Amino acid sequence: MKKFLIPLVALLVIIGLNKDIFAQRDQYKGRQYQRENNLEKLNLTTEQKSKIESMRLSNQEEMVKLRAELELKELEMKKLKTAEKFSRNDVLNLTKEINEIKGKIELARTNHRMDVYDILDANQKKIWIEMDRNPGFMKNKVNRKLMHQRMMTD
Repeated sequence: MKKFLIPLVALLVIIGLNKDIFAQRDQYKGRQYQRENNLEKLNLTTEQKSKIESMRLSNQEEMVKLRAELELKELEMKKLKTAEKFSRNDVLNLTKEINEIKGKIELARTNHRMDVYDILDANQKKIWIEMDRNPGFMKNKVNRKLMHQRMMTD
């Protein structure tokens, strides 16, 4: 009986772990598919595709730098709060710096979206607005936050 039970339990554990890994990979594919599908709906010209890709890469580079800056400030806040002594002023100043970085991230995201919007023609802008009104599951900010919280607790 033990000969069958141990391999069965091991197999179930392996299957359970792989399920989570594949789910995360599929989630990424879903976002990538959605972005590609949205670009297809816009029926972009080759020139527009080229410009958007260039802007996207530039935006990603900026976002990586801003997120890194944000993570460093958040780490600094953790260090500050674990110190034996810290002042209200230190915490408030660091909180202001963190919020400024978050503001920069939001502005960069919005500017990028508007830059893309600006290169569209009138018909593409109508499609863009319609897609923006009906964002799909992953573009819904509340659902993204909930999903992020679930991933952090798992």
